[in-house]
Amino acid sequence: MILVYEIALLFLTSCTSLKVNAPHTCKERSKELSQLVKADQDDRKDFQSRTVNQLKEMSKRDGLRIKRVEEIYKAGCLTTAQDYSSAALRKQ
Repeated sequence: MILVYEIALLFLTSCTSLKVNAPHTCKERSKELSQLVKADQDDRKDFQSRTVNQLKEMSKRDGLRIKRVEEIYKAGCLTTAQDYSSAALRKQ
């Protein structure tokens, strides 16, 4: 029975540890999410005229942006509808 309580406590602390950022930090992350989406959309301008090498470079930047969105999510900084929308757009 103690093991069940330990597992429950571990689960609860791991879930609540996602939300440890100060509100101003999450506001900064919200701005960063918007910038990531803008960079993503800017990268896709004139998509059809890109060379294979340009597409490979864009793919690398995509990977970095996706990783950063995941970090922001794990930090508990998706707090507004716009944050979730930005993260979803970037992850699609």
